[in-house]
Amino acid sequence: MAWVEKRGTKFRVRLRMPDGTVTTDSVHDVRADAVIRATEIDVEVARDTFIDPRGGRIPLADWVPIWQSTHQASPATWSAYRSHLRLHILPALGPLPLVDIRR
Repeated sequence: MAWVEKRGTKFRVRLRMPDGTVTTDSVHDVRADAVIRATEIDVEVARDTFIDPRGGRIPLADWVPIWQSTHQASPATWSAYRSHLRLHILPALGPLPLVDIRR
């Protein structure tokens, strides 16, 4: 079950994970938004569709090999992917967690 805690001027949505740890799902400026998110989490957990927010904390550089092992593409496409990753993407974004990368 998720709950809302006031933290300074913001409201954070907290929940206990199956391993017993407590984590923050999100932070909101308005309490009503945090309550809505906490309710959404409860529904997602009940439907077994909840995605652990900590999952996206893996750095892009660590995630790329995982992605490469499962992604299917032609040899020419892989050549382009490797070039873009090596020259542009990983130097700029490699150490960033996936959740911090935005369009």
